[in-house]
Amino acid sequence: MKPPESEPFIPSRLSRVEKYSNPWLTVSEDQVQFSTEHTGPYGIIQKPDFSLVIPTHGEQLALVRQYRYPIAQWRLEFPQGALHHSTADSSPVAAAQQELREETGLLAEEFIPLGSFHESYGLSSCLCHAFVATVSGVAHPEPELTEVITATVWVSPTEFWQLVSNGEITDAASIAAMGLYQSLNRKGS
Repeated sequence: MKPPESEPFIPSRLSRVEKYSNPWLTVSEDQVQFSTEHTGPYGIIQKPDFSLVIPTHGEQLALVRQYRYPIAQWRLEFPQGALHHSTADSSPVAAAQQELREETGLLAEEFIPLGSFHESYGLSSCLCHAFVATVSGVAHPEPELTEVITATVWVSPTEFWQLVSNGEITDAASIAAMGLYQSLNRKGS
């Protein structure tokens, strides 16, 4: 592939106005210089990075059945949650451990990083840190007050992809993390 003859114009922020904020996110509108001839608005959602964990037991993977208010539907997804920078340990692995325990009651000793990816970089800089963990024990789940979780569902990788195909799993982060997990398993084989 031939390199470009000149570097493209890199957009730059001219100003930012916060339009809305709550404890979970901030919506801003930037005025952006897109080229030497064009400026315009760009909406951005700022929210904390988050961790996702794929809990395993043998060949089975644990999903949570959670009601997702924005789409008004029950969905299956891997346990996940925001990095809380106000806590003493706000690391991605600490968030993965906390979410696994809160949402499923499952415990694990080792959390193996699968990789990190942007959730939706056309809207936000939010980064998902994905882990896999072998379940070593069970406690009582303690979901947050804003979470409605009814079950932990164990599936095989084949069943996971069937649930994606029939629309029962639509969470982009869970689907991307599963791809990373299966890629890692193929390399390790």
